[in-house]
Amino acid sequence: MLATVLSISTSSAAVPSWRRATRTITTAACFLPMSLSFGTSNNILLHQPNTDRQIWMRSRHSKQSYHGIIGRSSNSVSSRIAGILSAEGNTCTSNNNISVDYTTYPPPDDSFMDHMLYRVNEMNIIPRHIKSSLIDFVVDGHVLGRLTPQIAQLLISNNKDGIFELSSSSNNGGDDLSKPTTTFLTLGTAAGTTFEQRTKSVSKVMTNLHNLGYISGWRNELYPVSDTFDNSKLQQPLFLIERAAAPTLGLLEYGVHINGLVVKNLQHDIMNNSNDVQMWMARRSQTKSKYPGYVDHIVAGGQPYGLSLMENVIKECMEEAGIPEDVARRGIRPAGAISYEIYSPISTASGTTAAAAFADQGSVGWGAINRVVLFCFDLYLPQDFVPKAVDGEVESFFLWGLDDIVKSMDPECTDPIKPNCYPVIIEYLIRSGVVSSDSPKYLEILRKLRSGPCC
Repeated sequence: MLATVLSISTSSAAVPSWRRATRTITTAACFLPMSLSFGTSNNILLHQPNTDRQIWMRSRHSKQSYHGIIGRSSNSVSSRIAGILSAEGNTCTSNNNISVDYTTYPPPDDSFMDHMLYRVNEMNIIPRHIKSSLIDFVVDGHVLGRLTPQIAQLLISNNKDGIFELSSSSNNGGDDLSKPTTTFLTLGTAAGTTFEQRTKSVSKVMTNLHNLGYISGWRNELYPVSDTFDNSKLQQPLFLIERAAAPTLGLLEYGVHINGLVVKNLQHDIMNNSNDVQMWMARRSQTKSKYPGYVDHIVAGGQPYGLSLMENVIKECMEEAGIPEDVARRGIRPAGAISYEIYSPISTASGTTAAAAFADQGSVGWGAINRVVLFCFDLYLPQDFVPKAVDGEVESFFLWGLDDIVKSMDPECTDPIKPNCYPVIIEYLIRSGVVSSDSPKYLEILRKLRSGPCC
């Protein structure tokens, strides 16, 4: 079974830019029976680490390197790969005379691709006039976030101690006019210099803004603040911040989203037939501060301080869906990441005078920037397993086929999935071959799945 996985663009950095050629490479996974072999001597079967799979690779003559069993330029990806065996001069032999269907899913129609693009664009909305006005939030030379000048002034005016302050970077003493002076927000000396001091100082300001109605959805969850997901830096962040307050500073937020999959014929692999695949979905509690009653992933959550990604996944599986640790560890598979940036105007849902006044000061710039990286995981669950609500954040669980998921992407759908789940699901549909690389807008969707910072 053949399934397109993704496309990447490459160019050679060893030549001048004016001579550099850019290539778009589509990668695909072709699942073959164990009895299948390739006749030429330069093909070799390599074991894929940490899995029960092996991969056919082809050794390059006179070079100690390997590359894909098939490789050739093509105008039509699916039609070209359909003839892969004969195209490379390899003889396909099978002791059991097993016939292999080297077909892929047909390209989805234009409307489906438009719906997918609509759902991806939902999570990548920053008006041009807002984006051009953003300033950096910088601490110890590290750019940690991005925010509007209006929000920066709000932070400064709501702390008398000088915890936040504006600063400027020089243009090399004024001699280099090509590098104009830039203004940025930073922590003042009153915020302290240690991890503990900064955490306490920032918490004081954010708690005050929350009490005044500027920050809603308070969670009492602390996020580590760093300029990258490098694990060593996350274990020694510059400070911690309440999760609900992170968008106020436009900080990078990290989370995990899990596709809970049930496969009827697992021995044929998930890519054999999309009708064999179902996905467990959750109905969010009506008491949730954001998107109450929406359809959601079976498990999803923010990445807290002090846990690895896998530790967080196992914890969230038990807390949100009652999935035992042994079931989660046996079925979980890391599956990449998506990222997005979105501008969220301040809501007056709290009804407080301060929040209303805040919103009335003008629509331009009075909002927060969500900059998010979501790590994707596939969780293969037994057919007889039924998740259960544990922490009160979910009303119910139910199974959806891929057709149900596809229908929910229609902008007119009356029971949609929570918006930030769609990029994760769309990435899964692409990765599993349900969406062909011959599809219209394919590369545009791929590019926008990581429109935000992915670092």
